[in-house]
Amino acid sequence: MNKISFQTSHAFYIVGMAFYWTVPRRSYFQYLFSLADSSSVDQHLLYAFYLFGIVLLALVAVFLNNGVLQAISRRKTWTAVLAAAGTLGGLCIYVSPNAGSVGPFLAIGGIIGCAASFVCLTFAWGFEALKLPGKKMLLYSVVAFLFSFVLLTTSSLPDPIPAFLPVSAPLISGLCWFMAARYRAKDIPLRFSTESSLASLNKAPLGMIAVLVLALLVGGTIRGFIYPGTFSDEPVLGPIEINTVSVLFSVILCLAIVVSTHREKLLYSIWIGLIVVFLAGLLFMSALNSEWGVYGRAIIIIARSYLSFFLWIALLGSVQTTRTSPVVLLGSFFLIPEVIAWLLSYFAVPSFVSVTQATFDENAGLFSIIGSLLIVIASLIFLRNKAFDADGKPGYEFEDDVRKRTVQQLGKDYGLTDRETEIMLFVSQGNSAKKIADMAYLSTGTVQTHIKKIYQKLEIHTKQELIDLVSEGMLHHSRK
Repeated sequence: MNKISFQTSHAFYIVGMAFYWTVPRRSYFQYLFSLADSSSVDQHLLYAFYLFGIVLLALVAVFLNNGVLQAISRRKTWTAVLAAAGTLGGLCIYVSPNAGSVGPFLAIGGIIGCAASFVCLTFAWGFEALKLPGKKMLLYSVVAFLFSFVLLTTSSLPDPIPAFLPVSAPLISGLCWFMAARYRAKDIPLRFSTESSLASLNKAPLGMIAVLVLALLVGGTIRGFIYPGTFSDEPVLGPIEINTVSVLFSVILCLAIVVSTHREKLLYSIWIGLIVVFLAGLLFMSALNSEWGVYGRAIIIIARSYLSFFLWIALLGSVQTTRTSPVVLLGSFFLIPEVIAWLLSYFAVPSFVSVTQATFDENAGLFSIIGSLLIVIASLIFLRNKAFDADGKPGYEFEDDVRKRTVQQLGKDYGLTDRETEIMLFVSQGNSAKKIADMAYLSTGTVQTHIKKIYQKLEIHTKQELIDLVSEGMLHHSRK
């Protein structure tokens, strides 16, 4: 029964996260406005109001911190209701142009509901992701991101199918979050630093975060020049082609995660790969002919989306190893940088271009050189910070190091033998009895006997319970 409950919870996680990644898209509002078919609504003004609403709510959440964590943990129904408020907000935006004198108030109320929904979903899903074992969290998140691109292709289907996603996404995501928390067979308590928001930030890997945020902002700037009207009239790959390539890239990532045995090294490999892809996009747009320049723009768009996703993953990984509050990290380094990147893409850069008449293709070399230098310099700073902290001591631990220390401590606490502790480590990594037998040079029967004794001493009954026990312990034994 526990296994069924866990599988159900994981299914809701994948579906809910897939719909979550479609919520912040700018096309969400564009389509609502197009459905209303009214010129009386200032789309740009409402979208800007939405972005500033996200920033304001994120700052409030970071200030409250523990209050937000307790609300998500203890008030699941109200959290789900707030998360689903974006659907009601979307409906208000849709009917506002035809609501007479109350129309502007409906539109503003709808925007507030959409902003509150997105902020709430970000924290709620981040909190839920932390309760998954490390490798599963990464795999399920990538699978969800993959399905989000499949969902986005519905915008190219005949009416009224495209109306389904922008209206229903917050509601479906909020309900899935509620069901994922409900169907989890055993609630996993999470404990985070009780220090102030500013003090807790000192424990975060700010070097890595700075590089990702910088790449995100550079991507937002470049995307602003790609925005319609700022490029010369050369064809750009359509949403179906871009989403198809994104799906294929997600499939490759899923395969890499499945075969990987070291999550931390995999994360840094993905990070390096994203930076390389991003720089390649800049190169194609600036140094090659116009045909390749089109593909360079598509690469930038795809890389920009994945940088946003990977920033979210990296911040959650930082929470696991430093016990910093997810509200502090996601609010400060995900929501706010995302909004700044959107402002650059859809407001600042297009406004600059309209005033100066300076298109990107006329200054591609200069912009590419500046963007590349910024990312390379930030990467060098990050590599230095990764190797050593401010006192010249070794930097942050790999996840496997934290896992080994955690298992060793659990072994001492529960009176496990050295061999049982070794077997427990292998089991906590998700290995089967047969694979453990090969790695430990034992028979499968002997390994199974050790596992039964480990379960008895730990007073658990399943492999999943052992994995969850170690995952929880890793939060407590991470380096302070």
